[in-house]
Amino acid sequence: MLCEKTYSRAGMGQHLKACRKKVGLQGVIGGKAHIRTEHGSYHVAVEDRYDPRYWLHLEMPMDLDLLDLDRFLRDIWLECCGHLSSFDISGVTYRSLEIDPLEPFGGRPPENMQFAGHRVLQTGKRFKYEYDFGTTTELALRVVSEQAVKLGKSIRLLAINDPPRLVCHSCKSASADVICTECSMESFPSLDRGHLCIVCLGRHDCDDMEYLPVINSPRVGMCGYMG
Repeated sequence: MLCEKTYSRAGMGQHLKACRKKVGLQGVIGGKAHIRTEHGSYHVAVEDRYDPRYWLHLEMPMDLDLLDLDRFLRDIWLECCGHLSSFDISGVTYRSLEIDPLEPFGGRPPENMQFAGHRVLQTGKRFKYEYDFGTTTELALRVVSEQAVKLGKSIRLLAINDPPRLVCHSCKSASADVICTECSMESFPSLDRGHLCIVCLGRHDCDDMEYLPVINSPRVGMCGYMG
């Protein structure tokens, strides 16, 4: 999103470091806690926990809350029915909504997401995110680096994967345009069935209310996700 060039998943992280310098946004800061203020930002890499074809890089200002990150992930990749979500950072759970003040089997109760990034994140930190505790989408996140400057006041997308090609499960050659959720759930947890091209869709005998569009998102074909 900075230079409008295409790089592989493996090479994008390193490229963004160099690309930021070219556009005048260099200035990696140290790891001391007192330096992490509202003036800096995090470079965060995100990918689906089970399907690394879906990934993105983002810049998050340090003064923004985990709730802001939650909203960003929902908007770009996940939101379908207003489900609950949570982060797991260093063994602490941060939920979008507190359901119960105590965990069912004891332990530390969950926190809410109104924690500024600089309070819980630092370079190298790996953490997890879940959206929808029924048909769950799980993401793995990593803080790649910390910057002394930021691109703006909100979270900004730096890079995102090109849409992976999903092959029609019926003809096994054309690219899939829709997913039949009834057929897909029969193959759970792999969800590798029900991918259909337009031609094969016309011969498919499931209820058309079960069809969802193919979207560049790890939530493709799940719940009621329409992009």
